[in-house]
Amino acid sequence: MGIEPVARWEIGQPGAGPRLLLVGSRGDPAAASPAAFREAWREALVGEELLPIPIGEGERRRLLPYLGAEARVAGVGLGRRLGLFLIRPPKTPAEEALRAVEAEAVRQGLGPLPAAWAAPFLWLEGLELPADVSEAELLMVGRTLRGLCLLLRHHPSSKAPRRPERQTALLRRMEARRLLPRLWTAPGEDDPPRLIGEIPMGGVDAALAWIEAGQALWRPEEIPEAHPSLPGFVAAATLAEAAGGAGKGLMSWEVWDWPLWWELVRAWRAGRPLPPSDWGPPRVLPLRRGLVERSELVLRGEDDETSRLAAGLFRALMEVAAQEARYVPQGRLRVRTEGLPPLQARGVAAFRVAADPHGLWLRPVNPEGLEGEIFRLDRELPPRPDLAEVDPFWLAAAAALWHDLVVGAPRPASAARRRVAQLDQGREGEARETLPSGPPQETLWKLPRSFRVATGEETAEPEVAWGNPEDLRRWSRAAHVVRGHLRRLPAGWKAHPKTLRLAEGFGIVVPAGYTFVRPHYRGGRASLEKPEALPEIPAVARGLASLMLLEEGSSR
Repeated sequence: MGIEPVARWEIGQPGAGPRLLLVGSRGDPAAASPAAFREAWREALVGEELLPIPIGEGERRRLLPYLGAEARVAGVGLGRRLGLFLIRPPKTPAEEALRAVEAEAVRQGLGPLPAAWAAPFLWLEGLELPADVSEAELLMVGRTLRGLCLLLRHHPSSKAPRRPERQTALLRRMEARRLLPRLWTAPGEDDPPRLIGEIPMGGVDAALAWIEAGQALWRPEEIPEAHPSLPGFVAAATLAEAAGGAGKGLMSWEVWDWPLWWELVRAWRAGRPLPPSDWGPPRVLPLRRGLVERSELVLRGEDDETSRLAAGLFRALMEVAAQEARYVPQGRLRVRTEGLPPLQARGVAAFRVAADPHGLWLRPVNPEGLEGEIFRLDRELPPRPDLAEVDPFWLAAAAALWHDLVVGAPRPASAARRRVAQLDQGREGEARETLPSGPPQETLWKLPRSFRVATGEETAEPEVAWGNPEDLRRWSRAAHVVRGHLRRLPAGWKAHPKTLRLAEGFGIVVPAGYTFVRPHYRGGRASLEKPEALPEIPAVARGLASLMLLEEGSSR
């Protein structure tokens, strides 16, 4: 735990009975009273790590003055300040021990236990962490535990009874189901914890009610049909994953990633095709890694320019695709993304794609061939809230690919159209194009192109190159030329029509609220007066070209 524990308060039965030990470092004002400790615990949950304390021989010796000869003990530490230990007879379950402690707290006039005190011991009951647990495993357990306790931190509210009665599982379920629709659409970051804290129960039953609600969220019929808010979606995912359940029946394997389970259930309800049955569980987690890093920042309103640009590109590309669609994609393919810096920065070497007329199922593949999480882009259904509002890069990449599948290459200006038509002569009717890749030659389709319509579920997954080498070389010429980029405009401003026409010449889709800055030389050299000064192919993959601008986004 990292502190020298000094017991300040002990709640429960004296002697060998169940007890809750509240400990803190020397001189900490949190130890002044149980009420002070409760408030300090609630506040510290927001910024400190909550970790289980492995109880080895050393920890038992430190706690020896408070332990019986055969007592069973479990502990959690919050940062380097505060700790809770549940001491109980060896054969007493955690739930019964906590109920005895809560009854004693009520008898002493302290009121019901906070749910955030009871939840760690209920949650850890079946985990049986060994005394020599690794630090990585401890941190992983701690993240889940802290997420659950953060949601419970406002219990007990003023609605909680001062002398709570024991609730049945049915009553707990009814109360949680009554509050779940409000939780699902909660508008603000602090609304889910306040709603959860309103459940009119003691701490033990409140913690059980929400753990059981998390288990219920793995059943499709229990998931609300309305589209969730971001805080509500994150709260539901936290409860579901803390409950330790899994989704069964929609994939050939058990789905433990609840956001994916929600997307599968929604697609099934809407009559969408599900991902291919031979797609297995993820072996790397690029989406989750980015979401974990950014979730708390976004919920606090600390967004960045790159994310705003990605969100704008997602909306703009989907709008253009809806207006200019020429093809109906259906089938499977593997899209190689070598040479695309925005995707390389995320560790993505390819996408596996299952296309249908309504959208795409995608999963990133890293350079070692390990496959990441599955996610959905749908042209009619709202996007997954955490991807839309926390890390929209993935939706921007999916929208760029969708655009280039359904729109293809836009028709160039009349002067260049003849040149492109000449280049295309002889290709009509060809299904494949050959790229010189050395012996043996590699044959790849290239996007954008008309996409073959397939029937039924095929396992064939042709490999395609997104864009051609000339496109990629042009966008990588940053050594001497600053590439064109999008710049955010002040509120209420609009891009000039000439700028939009210039962007169109470069194959760029400009989102609302941005303007396009043409390529120019570094080091104070004059701006390029004519876009023709850089050789541009007049018909380009606009989705790909727009996505490439995200490489510069973090520095602007």
